[in-house]
Amino acid sequence: MIASSTVKLDLDQHNQVNVAIPTLWVSDLLVARQHLSSFFQLEQYKGKVDHINPGNHYILAERGTPEALVKGLAWKIQLAGGECLVYGINNSLENLVGEITAAKEMVIQIIEFARPYEEWSTRNDETKLTIKEAAEIAMSAISLLPEPKKSIELATLRERCNQTSYDWNRLMGKLEEEFKCELHKRLAAGELLTINDTGNFAKQLLDGDLTKKWTETSMGKELSEKYQKKLAWNTLNKRWYSYEHDSDGLWSVVSDEFVGKMVLNDAIARRGTTFSHAFLAGTIKIIKYELSIDKWNEATGLMPLQDGVLDPATMRLLPHSPDYRFLWQLPYKWLDRSIGCEPVINWLNETMQHNQELVQVLRAYLKAVVIGRADLHRFLEGIGPGGSGKSTYQRLAAALVGKSNTLVTSLKHLETNRFEQQFSF
Repeated sequence: MIASSTVKLDLDQHNQVNVAIPTLWVSDLLVARQHLSSFFQLEQYKGKVDHINPGNHYILAERGTPEALVKGLAWKIQLAGGECLVYGINNSLENLVGEITAAKEMVIQIIEFARPYEEWSTRNDETKLTIKEAAEIAMSAISLLPEPKKSIELATLRERCNQTSYDWNRLMGKLEEEFKCELHKRLAAGELLTINDTGNFAKQLLDGDLTKKWTETSMGKELSEKYQKKLAWNTLNKRWYSYEHDSDGLWSVVSDEFVGKMVLNDAIARRGTTFSHAFLAGTIKIIKYELSIDKWNEATGLMPLQDGVLDPATMRLLPHSPDYRFLWQLPYKWLDRSIGCEPVINWLNETMQHNQELVQVLRAYLKAVVIGRADLHRFLEGIGPGGSGKSTYQRLAAALVGKSNTLVTSLKHLETNRFEQQFSF
């Protein structure tokens, strides 16, 4: 056993043996010092870890200790060359070591029954996680683990929180970018980086962006690759579009200032503040060229919903994707379909006096509105006295597609205003 020093541990009244002192990581350093300081070098695992002693390390994981905290500490210990073991308890340390004899028994239990970190981690991999818990562990993995361990850990976390590959990879991309930007800000500020801040991932970055000689073209090329799935320049209407700026799964118009701020922040993270407005403008122009789209071709035959994209042909819900290029979305979730539509059916039957042919015609027209069958070249004219259901049917159709997807116009405007038809698509 490797350790930094040795002392005599009086584990019973008759026998004394010389052993190397391991390090014990605890949540409550005050309680541990009162009862365990004779047996371990004590460290507190909550808060910043500035130094890792060599030798064996035991993490005392009390009930409720976040897995992200234990894993992050274990990875730091391993990066520093230490041996890591984990001992889990279902009570607080204070309740277990109130007496000297209890403290000695606790020491024996820790030494004999603590499991190597890899074994503890493998058993934990069988339990499910929330997306928040998985993201907290992933952030530590991104900052501390080398490849291929990082990719293996992230893949395991995705399965444990039951996320789709697309959603998980999108989240991991955001976390990696967040870590990368934070690292560059600290480097630019001249802050000292320790093992607490970085891992192999961070070390790879140290040789990268801040020492690179950036030009408008190289900066524009790199940021274009980063923005490829979330930013586009529409050459027809000369506008920027951002993916999921307003709603999941949707592209929406954003201002020049919004794009400028994005590029400014990323340029500062990579180069510091040593560049001019002309450099920023030139970088944005390169990005505009790289991300320009001549024809905004939305996916056809699909229905964008709040929780995914429905394929009416198979009735399968697909995950959102920027490649669909959707600018609109129906204002409800596929998950809510079990609510049913009995009130609407009952109202249609009542309004049409149970004439099933008319009810089916009205339902078919509503379906055509929802799935966007403009190719049918039909319009519906409602005739009847007040209170017969014309306005209610109109509001029902608008509710099915969402108010933002409707247009109020007239036949005269459609015939005489050359821009009116453009506004309706």
